[in-house]
Amino acid sequence: MAELVIGPDVIAAVAAQATLATPGVLRLEPGVAELIGGWGRAARQQVLGMARAASTGVTVADGPVVRVSVSVTGRAADVGQAVQRAVAAAVEAGTGESLAGVEVSIVDIVMAP
Repeated sequence: MAELVIGPDVIAAVAAQATLATPGVLRLEPGVAELIGGWGRAARQQVLGMARAASTGVTVADGPVVRVSVSVTGRAADVGQAVQRAVAAAVEAGTGESLAGVEVSIVDIVMAP
């Protein structure tokens, strides 16, 4: 029987979609390492004509643990917990993978006028 491997890029794309669909999330925010690494990846994908799944602001570590950096509106704690629940549910439903954790970093809060 063949082994099915779900790559971290797939998990990151599912997590990004779930995060952006969560009420109160304004946008995903890339970290410094992601910005630097993204330049090389973007150039390679452009040369090869590849489309990249939107996963800026999401990283996947061993475990797997998903790390999400977001800008939000509203109560940060409530939005952060909602993102954790949404990402865990979406990744499990979409890939069959259970996450060891979902870490959410709120990097900006935009208050409604």
